[in-house]
Parts: sequence; structure tokens; C-alpha cells
Amino acid sequence: MFVLGSNSVLARTTPPHGPDAWRRHIAFLLDGPRTEAVRRPLPVGPLTPDQVHEVMENLTGKR
Repeated sequence: MFVLGSNSVLARTTPPHGPDAWRRHIAFLLDGPRTEAVRRPLPVGPLTPDQVHEVMENLTGKR
């Protein structure tokens, strides 16, 4: 439930700033425990600090 819930929040809040951010999150959650995943690159790069700030503002409603 945590995986689905955390990813749904990310998918709803990041599209304007990083539309594929949810793919990185899922890769961490699914590939993280696998030892062979260490060699596999993540599907997308991280959000920039400015993108993270915008997403947090959208979540909290503060501007």
C-alpha cells in the first residue's frame, strides 16, 4: 500500500516539473532490493532542487 500511495502522490504532483519522476521512484522501489539492479541505470534523472521546491509548494498549497 505504501508503494502505491507514495507513487500516486508523486505522479499527481510532479507532471508540470518532472513528468517522468514517478518512473525513478518505482525503479528505486522495485529494483532497490535486487543485487543485479546495481548495474541497471535509472530510467530518468532526479528532480532539480527548484523542481523539488515547486512540487513541495504544490503539495502544501503554500506559495
